[in-house]
Amino acid sequence: MMQHHLRQCGAAAFTIVRCLRHFPPAVSMSSPVGWKCPSPRLYSTNEMNQQLPANLVGVMEQRMKLIEQRSAYLQEQIKQPDASPEEYSRANKELHKLESTIDMIKELRSKQEEIEDLKSLVTNSIEEKDLCEMAAQELLEALEEEKQMQHKLCRSLLPKDEADERDCILEVRAGTGGEEASLFAMDIFKMYEKYSQKNGWKFDVIDIMESALKGYKEASGTISGPGAYGKLKFESGIHRVQRVPVTEKSGRVHTSAVSVAILPQPDEVVIGYSILIRLILFFSQKLSSVQFMAWLVKIASLRAG
Repeated sequence: MMQHHLRQCGAAAFTIVRCLRHFPPAVSMSSPVGWKCPSPRLYSTNEMNQQLPANLVGVMEQRMKLIEQRSAYLQEQIKQPDASPEEYSRANKELHKLESTIDMIKELRSKQEEIEDLKSLVTNSIEEKDLCEMAAQELLEALEEEKQMQHKLCRSLLPKDEADERDCILEVRAGTGGEEASLFAMDIFKMYEKYSQKNGWKFDVIDIMESALKGYKEASGTISGPGAYGKLKFESGIHRVQRVPVTEKSGRVHTSAVSVAILPQPDEVVIGYSILIRLILFFSQKLSSVQFMAWLVKIASLRAG
C-alpha cells in the first residue's frame, strides 16, 4: 500500500524515499519484478559525486566535535580578564586559524537539520501528492549539497604540508624529440608564466637556453605568491605531447617530452662559524695569504657581533 502511494507522489518522492531505505530499491517504478532486483549504483564515478564512506564520516564527525570544543575553549580563554597578552595572542591566533573550518561545520550542521526536517515532511505528506513531490525534490537537492559540503570539509581537515605556502622554483628541460621538444618546453614554460599571472603570482625568469628554432632547451624561473608551491608541486614529472610539429613537412605526428621540476623556495641558510672555517681551510691553497687573513678577520668580527 505504501509503495502505491509513493508512486502517486511522483518520481522524486519515490527516489528519495527509496534512498531512505523505506523499502528495497527498484529498477522500474512500474514493474513489480523490479522490487526483487539488486540495488543499482547510486553514485557516479566522479569523486565529488561519490558518497563518503561511513567510517570516514564517523571519523570526520569526531574531528568536528573536537574542533567545536577547542573553539569554545579558546573563546573562553579570550574572554578571561586575567589572561596574559601572550595567552590572549596565542588563543586569538589559533582561533583565527579555525575560523574557516568552524564556518564550514556550522553550514553542514544547518544543512543536516534541514535534511531531517525534509525527511519528516516527505514521510508525513505521502497522501498529498504536490507537497510530497515538492519536499522530495528539495530533499534531493539538500542531500547533494550536504555531500558537497562533506567533501569540502574533509579536504580542509587533511593535514597540510608546511611548504605549500612557500614560493617555488620552476625548471623545464627539453627531452626526447629534438627541436620539437624544445618548442614544447617553450610552450610549457610560457604556460606556467601565464598561469602565475592569472593567480596573481610574481614570475621571474632565472635563465633560458634557447635552441636553433628559438625553443627552450632549458628554462628556469621563480614563482612567488601565496600557495604557489602547494598548487604546482604535483606538476613535477615528464610531460608528453603528440602533434604535428612546425619542423615536419610530411604531416606526420611526432612524440616529444619535457621534464618539469617544481622545488620549494628554501629559507635563508645561516652557515655556522665552524662550517665556514672548515670551508676556508679547505680552499686555503687557492687563496692568497692576504685573502686568507682577510677571511679570518671577517670571521672574528662576525663572532664578536
